[in-house]
Amino acid sequence: MDQRPFRFGLQGVPWDMGDDQESPRRRFQKLARDAEAAGYDVITFADHVMQIMAPLIPVLSATEVTERIRFGTLVLNNDFWHPVLLARDVAALAVLTDGRFELGLGAGHAKPEYDAMGLPFEAPATRVARLAEAVPLVQRLLAGENVTFTGNHYTLNGASTGAPACAVPMLIGGNGQGVLTLAGRSADIVGLTGLARSINNGHVHQPTWTNDALAARIEIVRNAAGARFPEIELNALVQTVVVTNDRRSAAAAFCDEVRVLNVELDVDDALATPFLFFGTIAQIVEQIHAHRERWGITYWSTRIEAFDAMADIIASVR
Repeated sequence: MDQRPFRFGLQGVPWDMGDDQESPRRRFQKLARDAEAAGYDVITFADHVMQIMAPLIPVLSATEVTERIRFGTLVLNNDFWHPVLLARDVAALAVLTDGRFELGLGAGHAKPEYDAMGLPFEAPATRVARLAEAVPLVQRLLAGENVTFTGNHYTLNGASTGAPACAVPMLIGGNGQGVLTLAGRSADIVGLTGLARSINNGHVHQPTWTNDALAARIEIVRNAAGARFPEIELNALVQTVVVTNDRRSAAAAFCDEVRVLNVELDVDDALATPFLFFGTIAQIVEQIHAHRERWGITYWSTRIEAFDAMADIIASVR
């Protein structure tokens, strides 16, 4: 049976990168060119109120100096965006990048960011319900529809983007049943994180990185997707990449490090999960192939800190 090809993404772009003698624009454009040359397929932007680039505006700067690489969000916080304004901006990006933009959405999770903006941080069920209402609205608006709608969270009266209809791949990312069910029903790409409840500051989470937990989450997506499940691309957000000759020691050190943050993780689970890479380049390449065989994961997103290590891994995979 034919297998979906691998894609590799670079996630999260900070402001403090590269040579301080260069302007932020030049540093960022160099990163985009370097990522394309290294074989990355996608650069994605997170949506946080912190020391990290805004998620949409930088895309246009990067597309001006690249030819192949795609851009996207992993993921936008739906609560920070009205669906009409989001669809308007995404349609503009899709057109002005010649179709190299992918939209990733999530339900939001970091309470300190809501507090910083004076926004109510509502229960997970409410945030997921709002996301579930927004997704089809954004999809209809991107398809060029004139949308009238009254729901529990949004009311639209003849809204449109004014842009040409455009096909924008949509990723929905998360870990809970509600988000994964929505992703199975509506998304082109499902973003798997394996991260559960927030522990302290909204950015540290208890991982659920056992094989049983991953199997259960993929089954949620499969059941919701039905016959369209083979068309869905599965993405894993890899939290760390350590190239080493001693996988177990590296995994044990990682488990000790996160335990300080009150995150409990078993060494064997750390070695088995697709959300962490430990080993030689050959061993990590073997893991990537094994995870595609077992789970169907083919789209791998890693942090910018792993740029060089992943470049070597990407070259070896290909």
